[in-house]
Amino acid sequence: MQKEKILERLDEILTTGHWQNQTEFCEVVGITPQILSNFRNKEMNREPPKSLIYGLARLNYNITWFLFGHGSMKNYSTSNDEVLELRHKISTLSKIKDIIEKEEHNIEERRLFKGGVERTQ
Repeated sequence: MQKEKILERLDEILTTGHWQNQTEFCEVVGITPQILSNFRNKEMNREPPKSLIYGLARLNYNITWFLFGHGSMKNYSTSNDEVLELRHKISTLSKIKDIIEKEEHNIEERRLFKGGVERTQ
């Protein structure tokens, strides 16, 4: 394992994740900011803490990618939260589609009505 490459991948996780800052990341992963700081210190030749690895695995990160750079960043399975978020988005899009279709129907009726009124005059 090359620590520099692991740190690059950790930085990628930190910048692409849904956390506001490193403190929130630590809370979500289940480690202290001190553990993260100690590991990120390039002068210390330490392996990634097991607590960091376990926490990343719980968040569906591919540990093989994190440690060795092989495969995709995230595992393919989705968490329950992701499924619920996708269902909410689908529901919202369905409602928007219904509104658009209804409005298109109303526009067509007005056009036909207006055309019929002009013919009777």
